[in-house]
This record gives sequence, structure tokens and C-alpha cells, in this order.
Amino acid sequence: MGLLTGKYGPETVLPPNDIRSTSNPKTSYFVGARSNPTMFAQLNAVRDLLTTGGRTLAQGAIGWLWATGDMVVPVPGARTVEQIEGLAEALTFGALPECVMGQIEVLIEREPEDTPDRAR
Repeated sequence: MGLLTGKYGPETVLPPNDIRSTSNPKTSYFVGARSNPTMFAQLNAVRDLLTTGGRTLAQGAIGWLWATGDMVVPVPGARTVEQIEGLAEALTFGALPECVMGQIEVLIEREPEDTPDRAR
């Protein structure tokens, strides 16, 4: 939903016709047309770790996904050629290092395992 691009901050208000401005049960990244403060705080907590080695936030997110398992295939969205090129550049970095993944796990808050899945 764009939160990991780094271009949306707590001050950003999305337009009313944007899906992220609605009460969308499929995501909690945005609430009331703004980035969810809890999600934004977690992003800030791991920002430096995701950008390890010169990655952008989006490249770091892809590297995090790759580091979670060999069967994970990220399918990020893009609207411009520049975005596609930036996402493709994640290949030059590869998966986040194991030590970085461990540090991320210490910093982020996980929902309890018995929490029901969000609507998909």
C-alpha cells in the first residue's frame, strides 16, 4: 500500500477517493486516510536495518521477504519505469543478512499467534 516506499509520513493525508482512505478490512497500514501510527512507528524502528548496504526501503522490504524463505516470491506494485527499475535493483542486494533479520525481529511487535487473519 506504499508505506514501505518512504514517501508517506504521519503528516500525509490521502485523498478521499484513494482506497487507503476508506475503512478497508484488508489492510491496517493506513487508518483514516493517514499512515497507521503503530505501523509507521514499527517502520521507523527498522528503517536503518532495511536500508542496510544502501538499499532503499522498498528494496529492503523485498530483501526481508527473500530472507524469510526460498519459496517466497515478492510481487511489488509499481506505476512508473523508475519504480520498476528501483525494485529490480533489489536483485543486486539479495536477501537481508541473517544478523539483520535477527535485529529486525527484536524490534518489531508481532500479533499473538492466536490472532485471526485479516480478511483477504
